[in-house]
Amino acid sequence: MLDAEVSFARHLGMVGNVFPIVETDALAEIREAAVQVDWGKAIDQQKKLAMIKNFRPGDLNHLPAAKSNRSFMVDMTYTLDINIPDGKGGVLFPKGFTFNPRDYVRLTSILVVIDADDRRQVDWFKTAPYARDYRTG
Repeated sequence: MLDAEVSFARHLGMVGNVFPIVETDALAEIREAAVQVDWGKAIDQQKKLAMIKNFRPGDLNHLPAAKSNRSFMVDMTYTLDINIPDGKGGVLFPKGFTFNPRDYVRLTSILVVIDADDRRQVDWFKTAPYARDYRTG
């Protein structure tokens, strides 16, 4: 059973001087300033597109090309290495508890991992049915 806490409130009236707000709305100021900017000069679109196209995360790990084609379900089973407390002094999930998130959440996406620097893999993907499947992520 849930513990319910009860709160009461009442209007105590106004105490002290009340003044109208004279500051401009911050969002209105931002919008006004944004209208003044020449975004064409501020952002070199070709440069930004090149940065996006050539972006590589610093911790990107290179994956070798697969030696054979295969499909498989991913085992997302996880075993807790610590106790998860329940907030009341007890343990909600004990160390060693094993669970698979797929038992609770349905993943509807299809993941296809390719090396976009490898022209053969890119060409393969363009002709594969995955390229036209909206579920492919």
